Amino acid sequence: MTSYGLLDAALALLLTNRGLASEYVEYAAPLINMLLAETFEINNSLRLSKGLAELEAPPCISSLEEELPCEEELLRSALPQGLVAKLIMDDGDMSRVAYFQNQYVNAALDAGKYAARPIEDVYKDGEA
Repeated sequence: MTSYGLLDAALALLLTNRGLASEYVEYAAPLINMLLAETFEINNSLRLSKGLAELEAPPCISSLEEELPCEEELLRSALPQGLVAKLIMDDGDMSRVAYFQNQYVNAALDAGKYAARPIEDVYKDGEA
């Protein structure tokens, strides 16, 4: 999915599109970069559970034409909700922001819940 695809999904939650909400387009890339950083660990755990290599650093886009190097579990559920919450932050309706923020957090947690993670042995040679 491209960043434009993510933006379109987010705007669909607001029952609008880029043509009707052009003011959101200019802020989308930096906000998407914030979301990619926020979900970096969850994305890496999903990649590991699929046998893919972890990303070394949170991805960063410079244009909305770029493909997002994120797993589908985040792209289709959590990231659109998170982007909406960030886009409408200045609209003055904090209950609406809170709703989308909660949807984002819950979707991100749900996506990460099914990802296997390596366990680090914190006990050296059986010592407590």
